[in-house]
Amino acid sequence: MINGLSEWAEQNNMPIEPEDVQTCYQRVLKRHNPVITRQGGLNPATQRAALPTRSVATPPSSDDVPMMYRAQVSGRCSLMYAAESKDRSTWLQEWKHHNSASVDQPPEYQYEIQESYDINPSVYSFTIKFPYRVLTNSGQDSILRPPIGGFGIPYIPGSSIKGLLRRLLHSPDISDADKTAIKTYCGTVDQPGKVRFLGAFPIGDWAANCLDVVHPQQKRQVEADDTTSAYALISFSEPEFIIELSSDDPTLPWSEIEVLLRQAMRLGLGGKTSTGYGFAEPPRFTEPTHPCYASALHFDLSGKGVTSTLLTGRHEFRPNCFKAALRGHVRRLLAGVCNTPEQVNNIADQFFGSTGAEGSIQLYWDSPNGSYDETYDVEGILHLAARSPGSSDLDFIAKVLEFAYVMAGFGKSWRRVWHHDFFPTYYSSGDGRFPIGCHWQSSKTIIQTSEQLKAFLDQLHSDCQRSYGSTPPVRLTWRETWSPNNVAVFCKQTSTSSEAIKLFHDRRFQGTPAIDGKHVGGQRPEYVSCIWHRMLPIPGNQYLEIVTLFHGGATREHWRRQGSGDQLPDVLNWLTAKCFAQAWGNSVPLTARPVLRRR
Repeated sequence: MINGLSEWAEQNNMPIEPEDVQTCYQRVLKRHNPVITRQGGLNPATQRAALPTRSVATPPSSDDVPMMYRAQVSGRCSLMYAAESKDRSTWLQEWKHHNSASVDQPPEYQYEIQESYDINPSVYSFTIKFPYRVLTNSGQDSILRPPIGGFGIPYIPGSSIKGLLRRLLHSPDISDADKTAIKTYCGTVDQPGKVRFLGAFPIGDWAANCLDVVHPQQKRQVEADDTTSAYALISFSEPEFIIELSSDDPTLPWSEIEVLLRQAMRLGLGGKTSTGYGFAEPPRFTEPTHPCYASALHFDLSGKGVTSTLLTGRHEFRPNCFKAALRGHVRRLLAGVCNTPEQVNNIADQFFGSTGAEGSIQLYWDSPNGSYDETYDVEGILHLAARSPGSSDLDFIAKVLEFAYVMAGFGKSWRRVWHHDFFPTYYSSGDGRFPIGCHWQSSKTIIQTSEQLKAFLDQLHSDCQRSYGSTPPVRLTWRETWSPNNVAVFCKQTSTSSEAIKLFHDRRFQGTPAIDGKHVGGQRPEYVSCIWHRMLPIPGNQYLEIVTLFHGGATREHWRRQGSGDQLPDVLNWLTAKCFAQAWGNSVPLTARPVLRRR
């Protein structure tokens, strides 16, 4: 199961790995790459026999212990922190390969489906395919990973499958007769269930793209400058599972049980379901024929931009960008009307969930079309629904979603417009410049003019104050608090060309942290820019070009450029000279200086 574990176990009077076995169900164990030998060129049996004998009383070397069994302490083994990859690579290699194969090769032991097998009336199995990721947690180690079964193959425990079926007891889509049947299958406090839930087992290469990552950035993006840490986790990527059930009752209607289980899967299997993980089929509220469809929100989107990069260097468009954008904007908006961070965070958790409870809002990104590598080009529908019918939460989140779409975008590099479309000369130098920005389109927004933009932002700020604000209203001093005293929004109507994009590449402003996130001479951004830039599509092949400046509180110092002083007055004059008019926010409390002329 683990590279080196058999030898280590033998030397310490512990059970060794089992021999290859085949299950009695439709799932069958196959061993891949058996001819690849361990280090030293010996096959496992020969190498085991060639090992020097060691007295049981002799303590084994700590370096002989596989990574799976080492303490998660600094200098011994570190699996979770993304920046520390050496131990994690060794751990993955030991886990996936009984032999010395490369970590990039498929795992040695895999399950396959046998088409013909002896059908056991007490056992039932069926397969289900997931188009994205599935995450389940074993609760062990310092890295989030699924439980590991025989031969190192991860699986989803039967208790998780049973719990998923029991969730249907709270679903309004289930009839009373089906709920009674579910209690018969799963059991009650007084009566044991008739079905044994044996678990869900991955078919084929279960390790493909299994190294996942979570990178929380809310504090740095919204509150203040702060270092961020990415954390590694293990999830199944586009897996196919075989779900196995058994019973002593040969009369159970297995096909009906399968239908119920498939319906339960539409609630989401495992963790992170609010970010798209764990769905084999879209949730029911995405179906036009479902009663909840009319009360849900269905926002069509098409977008292109910079694709996220996993720890392995693989590119992946990740639907969690929508939830991250909405949560971040809720915190910005409420920071302008709430007087404590706790109040802001509690309301955000109410909408989107926390480690202690699920949120009131469900999200699902349905995207049948799209492609991505270093950049993405996708289209689909973002579905949102309230878990409690009639809740006003969805009405507010609908306005936040329109705010996110109108003012910026989603995903990596969302503060900038898509340079491929609006500044193609940026790439003409041929020096391999990386892609910048994003661009999203939708038919849902009705904002087409600066007057409509002002009215929308006024109404949204008023709604935040009325429904969630403190009395009296006191804003927080976060870097991106949405308050008229902290932010100024400028806009103008334009054609396909962008004026403001030139500001970010003007040498006079380069090296200003508030503009490009860098100090003079810096190669990579160290700070989050204090400017959002958006080219909002409007009818007639026109755009409403929107520039949002955060100028108060903790961001004020970022407008200073080494050797040139305060750049905010120059930026304001630059925007005025390009015919941008202020659409929202109070007057910036500065006396603008004349625009600097290029030498």
